[in-house]
Amino acid sequence: QGLPYTQAQLYPTTLNPGLVPFTGQLNSGVSWVNPDGGRPPRIDQWNIGVQRQLTQQLMIEAAYVGNRGVWLSSGGLVDINALTTQKLSSVGLSLNNPSDISLLTSTFASGKPQAAGFKVPYASWPVASSLTQALRPFPQFGTISAQEVNMGKSWYDSLQAKATLRPWHGLYFQYAGTWQKEIDQLGASVNDVFNLPNQKALSVSSIPLVSAFMFNYQMPAMTSNKLLRSIQKDWTLGGSMRYQSGLLIAVPAATNNLTAALPRAAGTRVNRVPGVPLFTQSPDCQCFDLAQTFILNPAAWTQPAAGQWGYAAPYYNDYRWQRTPSESLSLGRVFRIKEKVTFSFRAEFFNIFNRVFLN
Repeated sequence: QGLPYTQAQLYPTTLNPGLVPFTGQLNSGVSWVNPDGGRPPRIDQWNIGVQRQLTQQLMIEAAYVGNRGVWLSSGGLVDINALTTQKLSSVGLSLNNPSDISLLTSTFASGKPQAAGFKVPYASWPVASSLTQALRPFPQFGTISAQEVNMGKSWYDSLQAKATLRPWHGLYFQYAGTWQKEIDQLGASVNDVFNLPNQKALSVSSIPLVSAFMFNYQMPAMTSNKLLRSIQKDWTLGGSMRYQSGLLIAVPAATNNLTAALPRAAGTRVNRVPGVPLFTQSPDCQCFDLAQTFILNPAAWTQPAAGQWGYAAPYYNDYRWQRTPSESLSLGRVFRIKEKVTFSFRAEFFNIFNRVFLN
């Protein structure tokens, strides 16, 4: 199936249908182990950055950071017992013909495949199985799982910026922002394993925009009155805030009978309707009751034609769930007992705005 191995190299002789007389259910408990499975992945990384000190206390910096990965674990990119459109063409069948799709899903017990000129693969083959099963490379098996596959690739590019304010009148501040793009070809949402360039897509954990800042302010003495100074000075206020894009939502799986007509470990996806909103409500608006409102818009998707591949990507940048900011503050006081001895206490407050986050 396009891999650089022959059947004899991939499988022991016990997989030969002429040597194994199956009389009952098809065997699905079979795995193929990639001969190159022990090869470690390779990730090349690089970056180039600039720094600039604007004032004595303030410094800014920016950097381009990128990497490329190959030979990554990617079991979904191989389907050993898949039926291909080329195989269908060789026996005069096509997924573009509705009658051929009906014939492919018919069992030999119905007599339809025999009437069309097809025969069971071997004498003891279970006739309750469909014609598609009979046409698979190893018809006595169901899906053959692939182990130690290392065909995966990854691409990462980002702009990373940071600003640092060194202690200035009691205030310390730091900001970090990242604008990034994460793409991979790992088979997590594989569509057609025989069209690998089509599997290059947004990483399932893609977060394109991230901003984080933290600060700490220690109140200086503001009066010469000894009593007031002892009450007022050395109070501390700190904070840590993180804001980022929401996590991706997977495009729904299609139910157009493709996996029945063309057995694969993974099916295809529904098609996106151009110009139709993906949500009925913004996930970030906090203006709906999830128990009463279905905010994913069904009208944004349509099923591919029967037996056809969908053209949608597994993920879209604008199809994301609500953002989940992390916001915390702290309030404390430092007591100076003597020159080398201080005592401090601090109260920490997490999720200070009491935000509700939904899975």
